[in-house]
Amino acid sequence: MTMPLHHPEIDRLTSAVLDDTISDKDFRRLDQILCRSAENRSRYLEIIRLESLLHWEAGETATNVDLSPEQNKIISLPIFTWASSIAAIFLALAGSWWAFYIINPGHHSGDLTASQNKHPSSGPSYLRNKVQEFTGSENALNFALANKGFAIEEAPRRTAARIASRGMEILASGVEHSRDGVTEYHGSVKRWNRVPFLATPSEKGILPFSGSSMIALKPMFLDMESQFAQVVETIQVLDVRDALKISNEQNQKARLSASIKFNQSFGECKDFTEYGLTLSAYRGKVANEETSLVHVEKSLIGDLDPSTWSEVVSQMEIPQDTEFVVVSLSARKSGPDALLANTSSYYSDDLKLSLSLGEKYEFQPI
Repeated sequence: MTMPLHHPEIDRLTSAVLDDTISDKDFRRLDQILCRSAENRSRYLEIIRLESLLHWEAGETATNVDLSPEQNKIISLPIFTWASSIAAIFLALAGSWWAFYIINPGHHSGDLTASQNKHPSSGPSYLRNKVQEFTGSENALNFALANKGFAIEEAPRRTAARIASRGMEILASGVEHSRDGVTEYHGSVKRWNRVPFLATPSEKGILPFSGSSMIALKPMFLDMESQFAQVVETIQVLDVRDALKISNEQNQKARLSASIKFNQSFGECKDFTEYGLTLSAYRGKVANEETSLVHVEKSLIGDLDPSTWSEVVSQMEIPQDTEFVVVSLSARKSGPDALLANTSSYYSDDLKLSLSLGEKYEFQPI
């Protein structure tokens, strides 16, 4: 039996949340309704999205609108003050949280139970707390980097670079295992591999392209002001020092070839996602612009069909003085649709790497 929809009640309660006037009793009621069905959560998310779009379009211009009592308004829009704009950003992020954690039945059931049993003293405060839980330590670092003057869209890349630097240090020190990667040997190449730690089986209607698992990318970092969402994931660091010694002795060029496939689950997003595969060569144990020798990024626009995978292919000639090569993946969205980026989940699979030294392959596809 299909559960009845509660659109009029959702509209009224969401309007109260946006106005910061919702009572404890009404917030608990809203919580129950949203937990009841995906249709109810979609309605809530659409209202939040419309509110955020209105803020983007109107900016901080003061607006007074007289509405007659008989008008059936869905959202009450107060004067667009600085404070209300900030509140809208938090609420929009909260809407993304609802979709990401709850919109798929059976997903994160433990979090859903906790949400039902622990009611807040203030509805909006509760939503803001959930935003903080959703962003996590990685996004907290992104915010910190942004506050230091870095472009927000570059913050996820800097987080990925920090992970790459740790991989270089691990390979240089000879550590075999770490908390989020394992050291492996392939001929003359040693690598720090994070793929097993990012692996997931079939999930949210997405089947691995091959084998029994695929890479699950982290939720995207959302920049509400610039309407931009992005995730960057370092997946492998290759120690090519020994391989390049052979290449230099034989006076042969070294070349790294790579390919990988991307996909995304169903969500509220209407626009396509841009996927990227990046190969970077470094000298030294720190992944930054000063130590970067070559940086090659290939990208494509993927479709919205979860049954198909989109492939990115790349190739890089490795400079002779390279010590480490970093392989990273990215997914990004821009425009108003970026607000809904995390209503979908993003995956990659079928990573293939090969290192050629002239005509001789030392590092075969995996």
